[in-house]
Amino acid sequence: MDVFVILVGPEFIAVLPGEASDGELADLRTKARTDRDQVRADHAAQLAEVRQSAADRVDALTTALRAAEQTIEELRRQPGGRGAGT
Repeated sequence: MDVFVILVGPEFIAVLPGEASDGELADLRTKARTDRDQVRADHAAQLAEVRQSAADRVDALTTALRAAEQTIEELRRQPGGRGAGT
């Protein structure tokens, strides 16, 4: 007896007898497509979150760098600093 084994999703494997109807196979394909589309949508949402988080970190680091550069310039201008006049 022939058996079809079809991976439908990460948690579901369909096992159909070799005489499985076209309707049963079509239903499984539809479920697999639906699951795949959901996984893709979830991945796209996660990727967007990661990109936004990375952009936020870049902004925070850029702000910190500017503050550090301003502090360095202020310290150089003070007496005894390593400004252009020393």
